Amino acid sequence: MADGELIDRERNRREFAQRQQEFREHPDRARIFQRARIRIVDNYRKEVRTGPFTFESDEHAPIGEGSAPSPLQYFVAAVGL
Repeated sequence: MADGELIDRERNRREFAQRQQEFREHPDRARIFQRARIRIVDNYRKEVRTGPFTFESDEHAPIGEGSAPSPLQYFVAAVGL
């Protein structure tokens, strides 16, 4: 990685090329499934489980209690990721 860079581009290129080759050889491995289980905890507050992670979401007052980020806040953050 070059000085001052936050991303190791050469490493990312190597890993991407390796993954492409693996998917060409084994197309069935190219499918990725993501699932989430959502449970209503109270009013607008929900618990989400996806993979090994659990997090909550709530709407801001006066609709919800504002006890967790709103679904829109998660969406906006996801766009940046």
